[in-house]
Amino acid sequence: MKIERQLQGNLNTVLTEIIRERALENKLQPYVTNEENRADITIKNKNGKPIFFIELKDPTAKNGRSVFDSDTLIRE
Repeated sequence: MKIERQLQGNLNTVLTEIIRERALENKLQPYVTNEENRADITIKNKNGKPIFFIELKDPTAKNGRSVFDSDTLIRE
């Protein structure tokens, strides 16, 4: 979990910087969540509607599940 959370923070920083560099702050915003059963990073449009989900998996976790496992995918 530690590696996953570190990557989550780093990836959010990169995404935020790319959005800023391309002057898209008024159109896109990355949101990080620490809640279980939610995507690790969600990109939302200016109205707050989710448009893209990023789910990270720690390949070193003993109980980690593959991102390709359909049980891992959560649908709202």
